[in-house]
Amino acid sequence: MRVVQAVRDRGFPVVAAVLGLIVAILELTLFNLPHWTSLAAGEEIVASPANIGVVGVRMDYDSGLLEMYEPHGRIEVTGYDTKLRTIWIDPVFHDNAQQQPITIYYDDEGAANRNGGTYNLVAGVEQNNYLLLETMGQSDRVAVEFNSDQSVAGIRQIILNKTIPLGFNWLRFGLLWLLAAFAYLLISRKLWRVTVDPAARSQRISNAVMVAAMVGTLGAAVVWSVSWADGWAAGFRQLLTADHHEYAQLIDAFFKGQVSLLAQPDPSLLSAEYPYDPTYRDDHGVIYLWDYAFWDGQYYSAQGIVPAVVMFLPYRILTGVHLATPLAGFIAAAAAAWFFYLIWRRIVLRWFPQLPYVLYVLGALALFAGSQLVYIMAGPGLQEVVLASGAACVGFGLWALLRATENDKVHLRWVGAGALGLALAVGCRPDLLFVSLLLPVLLWPYLPRKNDGHGRHVAGIAAPPAPIDWPGLLRPNFARLVLACAIPYAVVLGALMVYNAVRFGSVSEFGTTYQLTVANVAGYTDRGVTGTVVTAAYGLFAYLFTGLTLHQVFPFVTADMPWSLPGYTGYLAVSRTVGAVFLPLLWLLPVGGLLGPQFRRRPSLKPLIGAMAGVGLILAVVLTISHGVVGRYETDFFWLWLLPALAILATAHERAVEVGLTPGKVTAVSAALLLVTIGFGLNV
Repeated sequence: MRVVQAVRDRGFPVVAAVLGLIVAILELTLFNLPHWTSLAAGEEIVASPANIGVVGVRMDYDSGLLEMYEPHGRIEVTGYDTKLRTIWIDPVFHDNAQQQPITIYYDDEGAANRNGGTYNLVAGVEQNNYLLLETMGQSDRVAVEFNSDQSVAGIRQIILNKTIPLGFNWLRFGLLWLLAAFAYLLISRKLWRVTVDPAARSQRISNAVMVAAMVGTLGAAVVWSVSWADGWAAGFRQLLTADHHEYAQLIDAFFKGQVSLLAQPDPSLLSAEYPYDPTYRDDHGVIYLWDYAFWDGQYYSAQGIVPAVVMFLPYRILTGVHLATPLAGFIAAAAAAWFFYLIWRRIVLRWFPQLPYVLYVLGALALFAGSQLVYIMAGPGLQEVVLASGAACVGFGLWALLRATENDKVHLRWVGAGALGLALAVGCRPDLLFVSLLLPVLLWPYLPRKNDGHGRHVAGIAAPPAPIDWPGLLRPNFARLVLACAIPYAVVLGALMVYNAVRFGSVSEFGTTYQLTVANVAGYTDRGVTGTVVTAAYGLFAYLFTGLTLHQVFPFVTADMPWSLPGYTGYLAVSRTVGAVFLPLLWLLPVGGLLGPQFRRRPSLKPLIGAMAGVGLILAVVLTISHGVVGRYETDFFWLWLLPALAILATAHERAVEVGLTPGKVTAVSAALLLVTIGFGLNV
């Protein structure tokens, strides 16, 4: 303690230097564990034609690549007997692909084919080429398997027991130092006592910096997603140049006066007996466009029409060229992050004005991290653009509705704007129609009420709304409210139904049923009631409880694959998914029911957070039934769980202080929960 006090007495520059030294030690030890582990490895073994065997893999002698030609091809390295610590793989990616999962198997201590885990090789990230093993003893065989049905990369070289370089990540060092310095100032200057103050200039600046950091993080994820191997100019061309993506083809079709795409299906697809069955297509050599809708002999876009009309079409008209998907994804994701932040801000200013400012900031960052926007922007394809656009629309819609209902008087223009945002979301992602259930929940307290004294406040607790004045529903004021909600929905949903009817002859068919994708979407209805219930239960369990894979490379955790559901291969798409249980903030959702007295002070908040959590649950089930368990789909509903959890955290913090717990300790525990959520949310 004397040493700590002596450092503090010398002022912040000395404290900053000491914190920098501590962070540097952490960088060289904790974040370089793989380097120190690799130093204990045995002899280095280079894979060559003399000591490898291949299954489902061939050597391309022109390029020098080992390339998979059958699902889950393997490369086996034998002819050695030593302790294995590392496997270095030099990948070459194809067609702008960014990730290739690799599973390692090895023999040691008399056991055959031990599973060493699955690793993701990431384009342009050299440290991911080093795979770490913890074998039981001497090994004499290792197998490198392409953990995929369709490889997106080849392997140029494999070296066993290659020493991992000692690295010093200056960006990570800077961020950790800033976090440590912030924590020091927070504690030493008792900044945790500062509450939210919208008029404070320092807080306005801090908020602007925070939002800029969110947007910058999304931009960095998008920039990171492209390959920079051929230089800066080539990398920026990938970011800003549009390939002939689905929306580009759709807009070209619009200019030709049609809704079907200009591309003509191959005769093998036109004559296919089961065109929507991926197994049939593979077995019969059917040539088709991946992820497009195919119906009545024509290709159609299976993606939501709203992003095409709102972003891609105006860009094409104004510039004469098509909008690149990375740029479109960044714009949509940045808008979504901005509106999610504004929603949290509205909730705090309306219901928790005494919340400590540090929890306000960390809550905003936890919402951003857990929303999975960074995850989808790490590989911004067209579907990620649609997901981000849907998030932006629902974010705008809910923010506008909160703004419309923040006073006793409902602001009709903001009600109309909110309804428009929620309606447009359906044109991005049809499943987001369920988010519209929040509209009546928000407006319910503002229906015409009888004037019978129920509006009084007792002991600081807001009384529930008075009974509805049913004749009052016929008054002009209520009619205007209904029209403010109905007109945006009528215009947007009416246009969507006409568009669907022209394409598929059905107002409710968005093209998903006819999608040529990894699963037999058209066959989902063949599962029956029992199969549908089992699928929904499986998906809900996967979205909630899919685990994390721990390893020795920073950030030490990655999302895992859900357990497979036997018997549904070809019907159910499954991808890497983070379970909600590994975002600690969401642990608070079951606690909400224990805070009834606190919520009685905020009678309009309790139904809102209950509805949001319920809608998130509905979306998780619906997405599983209609699409499968796919990590990027969590963008549709994780925010619907995070916002209620944040409200419960703020309520629990308030209650804990009221019963006599030390405010600083309560704030510290809350901040720790949010920090872990931020860390896991950004890294998985």
